[in-house]
Amino acid sequence: DFMAERWTGRRVKPYEAEAASGKSDYKEVVTEECYGMLNGHQWVDLGLPSGVKWASCNVGASEPEQPGKLYAWGELETKTTYTEANSKTHNKQLGDISGNPQYDVATAKWGKGWRMPTEAEFKELLEYCNRYYTSYQGCWGMMLTSKINQQSIFFPSGGSIEGSKPVNSKTNGQYMTSTPGEDSLNSVCGWVFRTGNVNHMGGFYRYGGRSVRPVKD
Repeated sequence: DFMAERWTGRRVKPYEAEAASGKSDYKEVVTEECYGMLNGHQWVDLGLPSGVKWASCNVGASEPEQPGKLYAWGELETKTTYTEANSKTHNKQLGDISGNPQYDVATAKWGKGWRMPTEAEFKELLEYCNRYYTSYQGCWGMMLTSKINQQSIFFPSGGSIEGSKPVNSKTNGQYMTSTPGEDSLNSVCGWVFRTGNVNHMGGFYRYGGRSVRPVKD
């Protein structure tokens, strides 16, 4: 299984023999784990410069291919309707909410050590990973494979909700960061993808329901 191999694999770091040996060839390789568990949730080490580890599943999911639940930015529970009127952060002056259990659903649901990724951390992920739109376990989404250590994580399509009806839940993905938008008190930074391998960072309305992929330091 491709993903199982990725998530249970090891990053290999060969190192040279001691100078005293007079040899220039490599000794037996040293291995480092590329995966682990925190509070019952799996993380994957993509070798990113920041050292940040990414979860293999979304909040509300138990498997990588499951979209999980959709949350409004800064809120800890799902709703039947997502509107400006019932948004808890609409027009509210807030800084970055990463790791704040009052607003960060990843921290609130998964416990201490997990948090929402910042805009900068999402940009780092995209910079150091190759991305391609594909199907995994019957779900369409975006596969990201590290350019550094070749480990992979899958982001399933979950669409979004504005109002009461899910939109593009089978083909598009919309993932929130913890970083508020700079243009208004109603926006948040995030990542969107859709069919045709189209994906980019952008802005969302805070009140809409969207996916969350946690990270850990």
